[in-house]
Amino acid sequence: MFFKQWLFTAGHPQLALSWKYDTAKGSVRVQVEQQQSGLYDTPLEISIDGQLHTFLLKDKLTTFDFPATSKPATIIADPNVNLLATVTVVPN
Repeated sequence: MFFKQWLFTAGHPQLALSWKYDTAKGSVRVQVEQQQSGLYDTPLEISIDGQLHTFLLKDKLTTFDFPATSKPATIIADPNVNLLATVTVVPN
C-alpha cells in the first residue's frame, strides 16, 4: 500500500482541517477531510496547545475528539513536518 500511494501514484494528500471547542463536553473536535481524488492511509500528527496527538487518516472525512479544559490557543497540523501534504486549517 505504501509504495502504491507514495511512489506509483501522482499527487499528495490535500487536507482541510477544522476544529471546534465544546465547552459542555470539555473537548476539542477535530475533523480532517481528504480533498484529493485518491484516499491516503497515513498517520497525521496534530499539536493542540503543544500537546502532540497522532491519528490515522484513511477515510474521506476523519473526526477525533480530544479532551481539553479550555479553548485551545493553537492547533497545528503536522508540526514536525513528517507528512508530504498540503494542509489548510479552516478558521473556527
